[in-house]
Amino acid sequence: MSLEPLLPTFKYNEVELETLPVFINHLGDAIKELAACQEQGAFGKIRDIGHKLKGSARAFGFAPIAEVAEKIEEVAQINPHSALLTTLREELETLYARVNLVAKHHF
Repeated sequence: MSLEPLLPTFKYNEVELETLPVFINHLGDAIKELAACQEQGAFGKIRDIGHKLKGSARAFGFAPIAEVAEKIEEVAQINPHSALLTTLREELETLYARVNLVAKHHF
């Protein structure tokens, strides 16, 4: 599995490099929170989590994560009971594992 698609689209300055681990930890926490919200039926919160993840992933240059987060935001608003939310969360979990590898090898 190639790591290249998860490389950020720009070079980081010193402050961004220091905050990148915060983003990665936030991503992991958000995935756990998404699962909990699905179990609780808190679909408005799922939409909010997707929205926030979309923005932070874009800010750090991780377009694939932002795209999945945007889909989560949209599905939670349009069809919150869709099984697609689980599929998208699982996709985020895969991306999270891969972004950890990228961080270890490139930063």
